[in-house]
Order: sequence, then structure tokens, then C-alpha cells
Amino acid sequence: MQHRPRARSEGIVTERVDDDLVVYDEESHQAHCLSGAAVSVWERCDGERSTEEIGRESRLAPELVERALDELSRCGLLDEGPFVVHDYSRREAAVRLAKIGGAAFTAPLIYSVVIASAAAAASCKVTGTTVTTTCDASGSGKKGTDATCCSGTCYQGSGSTKTCVPAGCSAAGLGCVVVGNSCCSGSCVLLFCQD
Repeated sequence: MQHRPRARSEGIVTERVDDDLVVYDEESHQAHCLSGAAVSVWERCDGERSTEEIGRESRLAPELVERALDELSRCGLLDEGPFVVHDYSRREAAVRLAKIGGAAFTAPLIYSVVIASAAAAASCKVTGTTVTTTCDASGSGKKGTDATCCSGTCYQGSGSTKTCVPAGCSAAGLGCVVVGNSCCSGSCVLLFCQD
């Protein structure tokens, strides 16, 4: 029996951007940017066409169609269960693609990002915003967790100033590099983060 994939239609919002297609999944709150090849495959996934027919109509190499279907499945954009590469592994598909001149197609066909819901975005403070709650300090440097920061991390500077910071920043007393400063306080002096 031939595989006849079907694209999800419920809980999906689409927007065309040049040759790409942005697909927003309302259930997972993820946005997926489909490349031209992935768009060509996804638009033909009607549950009626086989993978061979999709490849023939889209004028894509069978390996590229298989890879696009695999990525679409992993992103939850197909109605049916996980897509299985029939005759060869993903690694073998990549090797076959390279042999036929498809090395340029080894980059992902779909890029995905999680987008916070409007309620969550409105309820937290972005990086750089001053907050009035107390940081749950975790060790030296007064860096701690704070649910009011979108990053989940705040930094208590001098006095009562508390600022939302990126989750991966370094607290006072820890090492830093002047170029590409990653200190929560924003101040790197003599290779150490300062308060």
C-alpha cells in the first residue's frame, strides 16, 4: 500500500511570504517556515496523492520529497502518524541526495519557533525591563528566577533595582569577555562581571 499523506487543516493558520509559507499551529503555538520545496510537498498532501505522485507533480527528487514529509510529520503538520522513510534511512537519503547534486538541500526545509500566547506575552516583562518583585536569588551575583520575567531570570543590581535578563547571562563575580558581553548587569570589568 502506498503512503498517501494528508496535510493538517484544523488549528492551522497560513501566510505566504514570497516563495515560503509560514504555518502557525494554534495547538502547539509554533510557527513553521516552510521552504519552497516543503511548500510544494505540503500543498499536495491531500490524502489522495501517493508520495511518488507528489514527487512527480512537484518535480522534486524522491529523496527530497521523503525528507520534506519526514520534517512535516515531525512538526505535526500531517494528519497521519509519523512518516516512515520506506527504503532507506535519513542518512542514506542525504548521501543519495549529495550524489545526485542535492548537497545544497541538506539544510532543514522547515524552521520552527515557539510563539507565546498573547496572554502569556502580556503577563511577563521582556529583557531589560525593571521589575518590582524580589528575585529568588540563586548563588553569588544576585541572579535569580522570577516568573514575571519572560526569560524567567532576573538580576538584582545595586540597591533595590531588579532587571529582567536573558536566561544565559553571567552573574556578578563570574568571568566575561569584553566583546560579546554576557553579564546580567551589562558591566564587564577586567574579565569579571560587576554589580
